[in-house]
Amino acid sequence: SLERFEYTAPTAITHGLGCAGFVVTCSFMREKSATREATEMLRPRLPATPLANGVAPNGLRLNPVKMPGRGFLLIRMSERECNDPNAKKDAKDDEGNEETNGDEEKNRAIVAAEAVGVVSRTVADVRAGKCPAPKFVEKIMPIAVTTGFEAESLNAAAIAALTASGFDPTGSTDVSFAVVYHNRFKTQGDPTGKEGEAAVNAESKHGRMEIIEGLAAGIRAALTAAGATTASVDLKDPDVVVFAEVISVPMVSESKGGHKERFTRRLAVGLVPKSTGAFERRKKGIMASSLKKK
Repeated sequence: SLERFEYTAPTAITHGLGCAGFVVTCSFMREKSATREATEMLRPRLPATPLANGVAPNGLRLNPVKMPGRGFLLIRMSERECNDPNAKKDAKDDEGNEETNGDEEKNRAIVAAEAVGVVSRTVADVRAGKCPAPKFVEKIMPIAVTTGFEAESLNAAAIAALTASGFDPTGSTDVSFAVVYHNRFKTQGDPTGKEGEAAVNAESKHGRMEIIEGLAAGIRAALTAAGATTASVDLKDPDVVVFAEVISVPMVSESKGGHKERFTRRLAVGLVPKSTGAFERRKKGIMASSLKKK
């Protein structure tokens, strides 16, 4: 069955390093069918729980996030909540607690580390015929963080994405990488509201090349800090690929006329090693592996 849209997700997406999950491209005007299809493909390939450190004792959930635009989906992967009302009350009481917030980030990172494996297993099973090729879903990319566009945010995203990917560059003479960037909402009208305008201004100020170069610098530094001797760009046969997708997150604000919808932009970032089979090189360049039935 199709999970409900998670209308509270914008808070998780815009807080700290944001959320983990999956960016999905699909046939235009078939987003609802693709959402069902994608969740049915991903759910059986979720990892066994609990995860490391006892994270997600009740399992993981996949929730589609309501977004504008066509041919694009965002599915958030998070811990499934406990049904115990006392546990929920304790969690509510802990909000704002510095130690609790630190634990939340650690837990978020542990969940994020599973996204690459889920996509890798999905791609492998589709290619092996163990999972039917989708009719509406085209590509699925793992997302480790949703972040801002400033240099500091891009550096933090690069480190988090590398960590979540499980790729170990220790001892490698030269690790090659590529950054694949898309802004699928660039034709969308400017959002209303100060926060939304600030996000668009930031994304405009830090345009396509600035973001690609910022992520490239971040991932190069992250790779060398993790043990690689050197790290260089390779747009033909890279060892790892960084996916960067601009997403437009609906936010609801209160106004004199009632509820008013505005949008804030974030950058969804994920990194995949070549061994996962999650990317391929086509005539137009490197992209996520195609899954759609031909």
